Amino acid sequence: MMFNTDAYNRLPQQYKDLVWEFKRSDQAYPAQIAAYTAKEVSVPKMMRERGLTEVKIGKTERTAFEKAGGEPVWHDWARQMTEEFGYNGDELLNLILTSAKKNADK
Repeated sequence: MMFNTDAYNRLPQQYKDLVWEFKRSDQAYPAQIAAYTAKEVSVPKMMRERGLTEVKIGKTERTAFEKAGGEPVWHDWARQMTEEFGYNGDELLNLILTSAKKNADK
C-alpha cells in the first residue's frame, strides 16, 4: 500500500486505524489491483481529451534513459536500504527490477 506520508500523518487516528484494518483484510489487494487497472484505462483517455499527446519511447531510448537517469537513483536507493535500514538493498533492487521486467508486457 502506498500513500503520501504527510497526508497520512494528518489523518485523525480513527482513519489511520481504518487504513491498517483494510490493509490486513482479504479485500485490500484485489481492490488495489482493480483501482490501478481502472486508472490504466481512464487516465490516458483523460490526458488525450485534455490535449496531451502520448509519446512512445523505443527500447534504445528507454535503455539510454534508464542508464542515465534510472540506474544512479536505483543504486543510491539500494545503498540507502542497506546502510540506513539494514536490508539487503541489492537483493531488493534485483527483486524489483526482475519483477518489473517479468510483468512489463502483461
